[in-house]
Amino acid sequence: MTSSDSNSNRQGFTLLEVMLGLAITAIVMVILLAALRMGHRSQEKGLERSELAQRMRIVSDRLSWMLGGAYPFRYTDPDDERKKLLLFRGQESSLEFVTTAVDKYSESAADLAGLKFVRLYADEAGLKSAERIFFMGVDELDSDSEEEFVFAPEVESISFEYMDVDEDTGTAQWISQWDTDELDYLPAVVRVSVTITHAGKSVDIPPVMAAIRAGGSRGLLVPDDVGAAGGLK
Repeated sequence: MTSSDSNSNRQGFTLLEVMLGLAITAIVMVILLAALRMGHRSQEKGLERSELAQRMRIVSDRLSWMLGGAYPFRYTDPDDERKKLLLFRGQESSLEFVTTAVDKYSESAADLAGLKFVRLYADEAGLKSAERIFFMGVDELDSDSEEEFVFAPEVESISFEYMDVDEDTGTAQWISQWDTDELDYLPAVVRVSVTITHAGKSVDIPPVMAAIRAGGSRGLLVPDDVGAAGGLK
């Protein structure tokens, strides 16, 4: 082998090594970029889950606080002055009640009274709370005096269920309407099912379970699997 052939071979091997090195570097870069992209997506999903959990908690805590303070306010029947009626109107899509859950920092007349009448419902604007001074909730004509708040604009829909506990047997059943003409006491528990919009998708949050412990309810008869206002044990 001549000296020129030897130099040519060395130059050829060096070029091959450079090409292999570039190929390996390209592969490593592709892997690193893919890993970075996966990490970024994982971070986005983590932040999205955290935001969703925070929204769910805000809605759940607010509902639990308001419903847990339900108070058995009674008013005189306009058709019979000897009869007292319980102010609690429970429908599947809305709920009207008097609560002790007032905002002590609010300047609203409804909050300053210590008790307030609340009507919870959802429409295209979100979950709303229409509030007024508690004794003004007796007459539907007083609705003009309501202060309306949207405290969860992401809520698409809401539905209520009411737990009725048999005083003699202790058995419980869920009903979709609470008629105080037949049930002259507060429900033991109110279960609220909520659907919210998050990242362009509809998400059902875990049901809110609010036990009512006020006098005039059968909250003391609640089964053991239902905790204090706000959740399950």
